Amino acid sequence: MNLTMEFTFIVNLLISIAAGIVIGLERQWQKKLAGVRTTALVSFGACMFVTLSVFMGENDTSATRVAAQVVSGIGFLAGGVIIRDGFSVSGINTAATLWCSAAIGSMIGAGYPVQGIVAAFMLMSMNIVLRGLSHKVDDFRSDTTHYFVSVTCLHEDEIKVRTKILHTLNTLSLNFNQITCGAVEDGRVDILIDLEINSNESMTQIRIKSLVEKLLTERRILQVQNIGDDLENNQIAERE
Repeated sequence: MNLTMEFTFIVNLLISIAAGIVIGLERQWQKKLAGVRTTALVSFGACMFVTLSVFMGENDTSATRVAAQVVSGIGFLAGGVIIRDGFSVSGINTAATLWCSAAIGSMIGAGYPVQGIVAAFMLMSMNIVLRGLSHKVDDFRSDTTHYFVSVTCLHEDEIKVRTKILHTLNTLSLNFNQITCGAVEDGRVDILIDLEINSNESMTQIRIKSLVEKLLTERRILQVQNIGDDLENNQIAERE
């Protein structure tokens, strides 16, 4: 492989990382699950797999098929490290790193060890640098505060009510940190919504009021408490 192709390989990887960072910054700013590091890793890994197929060329179809099987097979392994606990998900960055590692191993196995080693160092650097960048983005949004809304329903209606809550939050573009459930007396369940809101946003109170009103249209919801940011100032709304 000549120096021009090697230079192009490195440049393409850097561009893919930059593109992933740009996409991830917006996602992390919106407090979505896949942030800067995840999108950069996925873009980086996809670039490596496609570059590998270009290196192999059309004549080496058997090796290309093997690489394609690695791409799909590693997805099951990566999925195994993603842990879901209620509404929280962890391990997605580890899964993306595994996927990138598969691309590096495929590249070395195909006879491109130098490119594989370069990509490995880039992968390690990404995980170190982008972790810090991710934290800085979160710190920059330090004006985000927690706001609590409590919903009460019967125990047998809990799943449908939680689905209604998620749909309503998505409709109003309200982000939440977690949703927890606790049993109360008379077979009722208290669902606590921990919202993440921007304290400087002028429309916050209007959106939260709209959330309460929309939730009360669900006949399975018995009561909604607009608790606020201190878990003390309860404003209770009941369905008529």
